[in-house]
Amino acid sequence: MGFVGNFGTLLSSQLISLLLDYRGLAVKRRLVVGFWYVVALHVLAWTYGWVIQEKYTRHPPAFDWADEGFVRGFFVIILWDFARQALQNWLYYLVSTMTDNISELAHLTGILRGQESFAQAVSFGLNTKEWKGGRVPLAVNTILLGLSVLPTWLVVRSHEPDKRRDEQLVHEEESRADANSDVEKAGHLSETQAQGEKLAKVVEVMA
Repeated sequence: MGFVGNFGTLLSSQLISLLLDYRGLAVKRRLVVGFWYVVALHVLAWTYGWVIQEKYTRHPPAFDWADEGFVRGFFVIILWDFARQALQNWLYYLVSTMTDNISELAHLTGILRGQESFAQAVSFGLNTKEWKGGRVPLAVNTILLGLSVLPTWLVVRSHEPDKRRDEQLVHEEESRADANSDVEKAGHLSETQAQGEKLAKVVEVMA
């Protein structure tokens, strides 16, 4: 399970990264699209999780990985990890657009990671008790997710990304493109000179 489950997080990270790194959209637009993409993923993942959990509450299973129905339950974990990974990538991208100062960036990411660690501690604490059907941990997490949507959207809506970072990346890409163009021109010039020298030698021999 641990081995296969990681492929879901890798795929999720790759997909959200394709969006967040896409230069065809402005940074603000990427943030907005990414926000709703993450919200949709979490709605899907947690709705499916509730359905499966209620089914298991009525009929408690005892699965081995080769049993029929195992994948149905395992897919809950895959979906949760998929949604979580997309959210993490998006959150850190959002923070990265707030400043181009490395010290301030370390400070902001430290705050974000601290909040994540606190939430994980609460989650693990809730799961140390035997709740009927696992409803209490699911309910707490679902409520917290729902409450977080509005304040996060308010931040995204009012946030103006630091354009200096994007401008610097564009400048670096243009510099690399110019350097590659100069190398290609130099290569073509060398080839032309070499062909001219060969032609001159042929003429000398014929003369």
